[in-house]
Amino acid sequence: ARLIAATNRDPEEEVSSGRLREDLYYRLNIVHIALPPLRERPVDIPALAEQLLKRLAERYQLDYAALTPDALAALTAYQWPGNIRELENVLARALALRSGREITRRDLPAHVATIPEERRQGMAFDDDPTMTLEDVERRYIFRVLDATHGNKLKAAAVLGIDIASNLVAAGNKR
Repeated sequence: ARLIAATNRDPEEEVSSGRLREDLYYRLNIVHIALPPLRERPVDIPALAEQLLKRLAERYQLDYAALTPDALAALTAYQWPGNIRELENVLARALALRSGREITRRDLPAHVATIPEERRQGMAFDDDPTMTLEDVERRYIFRVLDATHGNKLKAAAVLGIDIASNLVAAGNKR
């Protein structure tokens, strides 16, 4: 038999406070995997959201709907106190109640769709009508690279591009 246990508390702290038996802790603690909360891993949200949307569409026999960039920005900026369960519930609601073929920010609950000003400042591009699409793309690539702490493989996954494409060139020009 295999036993997988998960907790949102620190097991070592629970043992030291007497709320978890020490012998039980050592029986369970064979392979310890620490997984930070979703709010600490915003770069994982695009891939998680896509997989969840595919699974939800299949489960509820609905047409798959992709997220628009504005919806993805809102999902990435939100803090997710309920972690992946909350993300799944938000996506299930949006998939069922969407108004078009894609999921937009309008399809998200208000508490998720509204990005606080302090988080919005680092996300918005200048309202410069002379910016070219290439400039916007380059800035966005740099933002994703910053969010992934320079990890080009993760950035490529978030952007949905091949690592050999413009990401490498853009990252090297920086």
